[in-house]
Amino acid sequence: MRGEKHLSSPALCVAVLLTLILPVFTGSASPDAMPFQILSVKIRDESGNVITQTIRGRFIFVDVLIKNVEVYGSRSFLLLASLRYGSPVRQLGLSGYKGSLAGGEQANPTPGFQIPADGPTGAYVIKVMVFSDWVALGGIVVAEPVEVSISVTG
Repeated sequence: MRGEKHLSSPALCVAVLLTLILPVFTGSASPDAMPFQILSVKIRDESGNVITQTIRGRFIFVDVLIKNVEVYGSRSFLLLASLRYGSPVRQLGLSGYKGSLAGGEQANPTPGFQIPADGPTGAYVIKVMVFSDWVALGGIVVAEPVEVSISVTG
């Protein structure tokens, strides 16, 4: 038809082959697959004990296990942990870690927070996110975010 462009048979074959073969070399199952996976998130106290509650003024550490699920290559990442409380949500803190992992490797960044001494009691939420870089520098999400909660008492 006039004005319409169609892929020729050889070009169509190349496009289909690249779509099927490229994920094998990049280690991704599909184009939408995230290159990193958060394997676990645990909240620890200053002694390294896993905790589900704490008191105001104490330090807590967000023990994250992250993996580059790709088979080949190395990728940089920026892990951010956000300490939040209430509805509407108020952000009380932001902690980060920047690094890189080769395909198949794991890392164990452990950002920390101090619960505000005069902060409210109740359920706090920590959201862990992984980006390729700072969003202002073109970073995009590269892992599904994970949320955990901790109870803060007197």
